[in-house]
Amino acid sequence: MVAARPHIAHMTLDPDILIVAASLAVLLGVSGTIAGWADGARPRVAIGMLAVGVAVLAFVHVALLDDGLGLRAIPDAFIAVAAMILP
Repeated sequence: MVAARPHIAHMTLDPDILIVAASLAVLLGVSGTIAGWADGARPRVAIGMLAVGVAVLAFVHVALLDDGLGLRAIPDAFIAVAAMILP
């Protein structure tokens, strides 16, 4: 007889956390890309990070937010995530 699996609640990720993580990935990707090109190297990882950040922001814009992602949503997301972390 096979034991029943314990009930695992489905966890959803807050769009604000995705916006903050993707924004930081885009910022690090842009700075790494510029630094790599300035050094004469090929910044493959930085361009990959930039692409992943942009893709996550596009996903949040299309799939998760009803009214889309505007420029005002990014600082609001940072404030909401800081409010989640700080007591």
